[in-house]
Amino acid sequence: MTFGSRSLALPFAAAALCLATCGAPPSTERAAEQPAIRRAVTADQAALPGQPMTFLWRIASPTGPRKTVYLFGSIHAATPDFYPLDPVIEEAFDASDALVLELGPGDLDPGVVKGAVVKRALLSAGVTIKDRLSPETWGALESWLEERKIPIAMVSNFEPWFAALSVIQIQTSEMGLDASLGMDRHFIDRAGAAKPIEALETLDEQLAVFDGLSPALQEWVLADALDDLTPEGRAELERLVGAWKAGDAAAVHEVSRAPFTEDPRREPLYDAMFTRRNAAMADAIDALTETWDRLFVVIGAGHLVGHDGVVALLDRRGYSAEQIPARGR
Repeated sequence: MTFGSRSLALPFAAAALCLATCGAPPSTERAAEQPAIRRAVTADQAALPGQPMTFLWRIASPTGPRKTVYLFGSIHAATPDFYPLDPVIEEAFDASDALVLELGPGDLDPGVVKGAVVKRALLSAGVTIKDRLSPETWGALESWLEERKIPIAMVSNFEPWFAALSVIQIQTSEMGLDASLGMDRHFIDRAGAAKPIEALETLDEQLAVFDGLSPALQEWVLADALDDLTPEGRAELERLVGAWKAGDAAAVHEVSRAPFTEDPRREPLYDAMFTRRNAAMADAIDALTETWDRLFVVIGAGHLVGHDGVVALLDRRGYSAEQIPARGR
């Protein structure tokens, strides 16, 4: 039941991995290796022609120069070679008063995440996931689990969206990406007890996005996830990672958006995962500038880019946005 040539699983994975990142153990070894950098990122660091960019934006508030938001596009699962991050990113974090994440400290505990997911995803008594899927998708799910010696009981009593999240998290690990090395986890470790952490969403709000998908959309995402370890799926992931490392916002947007443009039936999924959440995130960031002068905001890279991305939304509110060039690690 895969529609089009681009997989839905890649953009869906960003939200799935944010939940995985929340439950990942702290990476204390990597955090200890980070030097304490206190020099602020300054506005005179203009990009030179051909200079590589970071996936970091400086957003100046219309209320005055003292109000600054650093928007950093996160890869929620990474590999050791992503580190150290470019110094300008670490400097922006150190110059900020508070860290802002998609989910806050109260939603980071693995037990809290597990309990909330079960509450949302558990099917009614007597109903199984097999009843919610076509024979084709059910057979593909059974085969996928059997190949990995994973008991079907892991997903049998849950909604298809839960199975899709589980498949994506396992696949991401098989591709060598580690949620404990994600950007969110990195900055949680760096913040420690010294820097306050704010949230743009609640765990229940994130889960409601998945739980509110129509049965057809849930099955489409699951079916695509089961196909996503193809060479094409790996190539798409590699392209996304390469674009992020190069600070290529247009390419990240194209990779994130393309799966939804090939079939109009996918538009409600894009609207739920990106359009409405981006608008809510922009509202929350705007509100937080009333409390903090300098914010370091870490959200999935796909949420920052495009005409309906958080950067563009804040720009239309009168904030001035500048993408920060890389200095080199």
